[in-house]
Amino acid sequence: MKLTVLGARGAWPSATEGTCAFLLQTGLENILVECGSGALAAVQKHIALQDIDAVVLSHLHADHACELPLLGYARARLTPDKPVAVYAPNKPEFAWEYLQNNGHSMHAISAGDTIHIGAITIKTYNTQHPFPGVSLRFEAENKIVAYSGDTCLTPEIQKCAQDADVFLANTAFTQALLAAAPHLSAKDAATTAKAAKVKRLVLAHIMPTQCAEEALREARGTFAETVIGQNGLF
Repeated sequence: MKLTVLGARGAWPSATEGTCAFLLQTGLENILVECGSGALAAVQKHIALQDIDAVVLSHLHADHACELPLLGYARARLTPDKPVAVYAPNKPEFAWEYLQNNGHSMHAISAGDTIHIGAITIKTYNTQHPFPGVSLRFEAENKIVAYSGDTCLTPEIQKCAQDADVFLANTAFTQALLAAAPHLSAKDAATTAKAAKVKRLVLAHIMPTQCAEEALREARGTFAETVIGQNGLF
């Protein structure tokens, strides 16, 4: 199982990088995890849009889902007989209804679900965030990739990340800048990674106003095997 970071900024893109989007691949499946700004341009450096088998969204905030309508527009013309299967929480209703009208095959998910996409098993966990969402645990080919989604620190995050080969953590700020934001700090992510005994921590969703190197230093103070989720493979 291979993970490619396509974009890893939070809320809005930086001058050089889009918001959350990740490509998860096995020998047979290509799954787009999140579909934020810049996702479709970035994914085409690796696979054709026609080859995306499914999209899995942690929640429906725009920085995680804004290019999904564009993917629907493209696939309606490229492969009209093969709509993309989209798995996502179905709240809030206005966001779900908007995405339903873009030609996708929509599947509502919630915490506690187990989903099978080809050889990949996906388990979902509860989050705490203004939009209802889930953390995602992908298991295939004797590998585990865990993804926090957007959430405050909760016990569920450690369950999702337990013994993962890669823990992809949406880390908006350092602890000093986090304040009351409904996100993990770099310290939170590192503490979770250490407790869950993951092999590597990848920091994503870093806000454009947050220095990524400062977040990295904070995380490495607790968990040495930490990297910034810049575009590339893990």
